[in-house]
Amino acid sequence: MKIISIKNNNELCEKIIAYCNENWSKVFDSFAEIADMSVTAERFPQIWVLYELHEEQMKRKAPEQKLIMNAPKTQFADAVHEIGTTILVGELAKLLKQKGIETGQNRLYAWLKDHGYLIGRKGIDYNMPTQKSMDMELFVIRETVIRYGDGSEKLRKTTRVTGKGQLYFIGLFLGGKED
Repeated sequence: MKIISIKNNNELCEKIIAYCNENWSKVFDSFAEIADMSVTAERFPQIWVLYELHEEQMKRKAPEQKLIMNAPKTQFADAVHEIGTTILVGELAKLLKQKGIETGQNRLYAWLKDHGYLIGRKGIDYNMPTQKSMDMELFVIRETVIRYGDGSEKLRKTTRVTGKGQLYFIGLFLGGKED
């Protein structure tokens, strides 16, 4: 057994708490064994206070540890969301493939149309975002003017997935839930 010198009660409490935090299960189990009875607040209020303190600290540490473990994912998500970069639907399909989702560009387009994110009817608005997906800010439309040698021009519209849309669809597919 280790003998320590104590100057006052506060220092004693601090040392006991530090030891208990490191070896809580041993301390609590040993105390219950020595006392040969269950530890309750009525029988051992001081030990019970230490137990409650330990439980509270463990409850606080769990979310903190989860935040630390998820920090790289959170940083990536924040970066994608804040940069404002957009990608093509085909590039989103490649990202999903890297995450283990079996899809390609054509299957992803079909899925987006079937689930109401893109317009599927033939015409000028084919593969354009629906009002729902535009309101959710999942897509943007990039317009490019193409100039031909004879002086004529054509407006080309391309549907691009926003950073918010990338996070949304990756989360949707990895979470396995549909809207």
